[in-house]
Amino acid sequence: QNIQLITIFSDEWIKREFQCKSHLKSVLGINERRIYARKCYTKEIDKATANQFIESYHIQGKNHLGVLYFGLFLEDELLGVMSLGRHNRPSKYDIVLDRLCFKDSVQILGGASKLFSKALGLGPILSFSDNRWSLGKVYTALGFELEEEYGPDYSYVHVEGSDERISKQSQKK
Repeated sequence: QNIQLITIFSDEWIKREFQCKSHLKSVLGINERRIYARKCYTKEIDKATANQFIESYHIQGKNHLGVLYFGLFLEDELLGVMSLGRHNRPSKYDIVLDRLCFKDSVQILGGASKLFSKALGLGPILSFSDNRWSLGKVYTALGFELEEEYGPDYSYVHVEGSDERISKQSQKK
């Protein structure tokens, strides 16, 4: 029926309200600037710069598994970041696209493709789409093929102190 549902957990809204609002604006097409990727350039950036940007603009924040980072720039302004990491389990995939995000209120037409072009040739790449937040259309645009779709899952929230969301996979059985 061409309806997209978005699920936001209360801890995400409390801890990452700016990032949640930024993503909602993007989904609704509310942007202050619209830029064509052909006017931008990409280059490898250091981990600290990438993590600071990702922490500022990605709903999940930085990922500690990233090993290679690329930035998308207009003149000297960093507008987008892609983080690539190693897969944590033996797999046919060498690399995981673990974060992709753009600056708040900026739409970059072709930005994801321009960033992803830096990863081509590095080996087979895997990524995951959190369907609570998106329909995963960017992956189709980048040439990914859907291998499997998982149903809803659970995680834990540390309510005392940090309110940190913890995946079930990181917990001992």
